Amino acid sequence: MHVVVENQLAEGLDPVCQAMSRLIIEGLDRHDAVHAIGSELAGHLFDTLHGRAEATPDKLTHLYYERLSKLTAASWRNGQ
Repeated sequence: MHVVVENQLAEGLDPVCQAMSRLIIEGLDRHDAVHAIGSELAGHLFDTLHGRAEATPDKLTHLYYERLSKLTAASWRNGQ
């Protein structure tokens, strides 16, 4: 997950970059912010693979970005 998130950041994917900035502003260091984003990605992939998400590429991307928009340092620290 770490490498995937780092690649998304290097590609400049806005929702990922925005989540990274927000998490750092909220007090996470960069490494923890990568892990927080990676945890959302892992949860998203799990839901997708287990049929809990609609499986069209556009919808999947939207759902991942939506998860990132709700991610906060506090929610990640609390495991929510």
